[in-house]
Amino acid sequence: MLQEVTAPTNAVGDTKNLMAFTDFGPELNEEMNLTTNQSYETDVRQDANYGARKRPRLAAGVTPKVETGSGRMFVTVNVDEDWRPFEIFLRVGKCGEVEHAHLEGLARMVSYCLRIGGQVEGIIDQLRGITSEPVWDSGVLVRSAEDGVALVLRQIMDGEYDYLLERMLGPRPIDANRAAGAETRAASQENEAA
Repeated sequence: MLQEVTAPTNAVGDTKNLMAFTDFGPELNEEMNLTTNQSYETDVRQDANYGARKRPRLAAGVTPKVETGSGRMFVTVNVDEDWRPFEIFLRVGKCGEVEHAHLEGLARMVSYCLRIGGQVEGIIDQLRGITSEPVWDSGVLVRSAEDGVALVLRQIMDGEYDYLLERMLGPRPIDANRAAGAETRAASQENEAA
């Protein structure tokens, strides 16, 4: 039998901060692993990283601005100790709730992919070229917010912000993958030009 029960969340007799839960009876409560002081959502978020690396207490990064069809977007890219992009945050100055939610979802998914070891090149390839409202930004065509994120990630990988990151992190560690990626891109650009 369903029964709505209100129980104090803090000290016994605390009537200011009440938490409501549904009591399904002792058998169902036990079967469903229900407790009076936790919710399923809280358990999942606190106990599981879903295989992703935890965020360090401090992170160094850069925040370039990119003009998009939705307005000026600020793309914060934080890097790890190996200078690999670790997480991103996105902000557009004058956007509505829908656009803000869209950017929040995009930033969370890209950050999650980076934290579980996803290849930056793969993320760039997936986002590059998505088109919604194209605009020119300093001679570069930015097709959408996603395309803008790909452009900034490409700039990070190509070392365009190394001078800023060196101020925060010291000399860049040697990265064989980055060097190999640059050689591959150079070869493919030569083939396209020919």
